[in-house]
Amino acid sequence: MLTVYTPADGALTRSEVAAGAPIPAAAVWLDMCAPSPEEERAVESALGVNVPTREEMTEIEPSSRLYEEDGALLMTATVICNA
Repeated sequence: MLTVYTPADGALTRSEVAAGAPIPAAAVWLDMCAPSPEEERAVESALGVNVPTREEMTEIEPSSRLYEEDGALLMTATVICNA
């Protein structure tokens, strides 16, 4: 699932992006929870970066999970959801 957050009226508005729909240009946060290959490609295309796979994320040292790539700040996080 791909959830985006866009600014509106001084706050962030949460919305889900349907499969095949474009990612809003105003999005300031993209949240990927078990993304489909199509969603992953859409994010990579929109941002111009390579999104690491779940396997690649487990290999990233905790001290290297916040980084800059091509002018974009990226954070790889492992979080608990629906607990």
